[in-house]
Amino acid sequence: MKVAILAAFLFYRYKVLICCVSEVTDPRVITYGGVCETQIQFHVDSFFSMSDQQKKEVTFDLLRKGLDKVIPEKGWDSDSFEQAFSKVIEARYEKRVVLEKTNFKS
Repeated sequence: MKVAILAAFLFYRYKVLICCVSEVTDPRVITYGGVCETQIQFHVDSFFSMSDQQKKEVTFDLLRKGLDKVIPEKGWDSDSFEQAFSKVIEARYEKRVVLEKTNFKS
């Protein structure tokens, strides 16, 4: 069974589709139409019995594993991704949005 639990992420004008599969049948990174697709082994059924925090951590780990395959394939700067990964871990996987107040008038 093939399930894409991580939707498209936009990096360097590419979308990255990480497919979670019970068994990896194709270890390559396949690019078509601006979409990079790769497979990561993960038994999706276990996901639904996890706590919310575990789901965040597992989702992050799957994203990282997928990107670790795509980054060298595309020749992207891995340091930028490592910094972003570190920030997510520092924030304990919590989404924080900071909005700046502007004097914009329509």
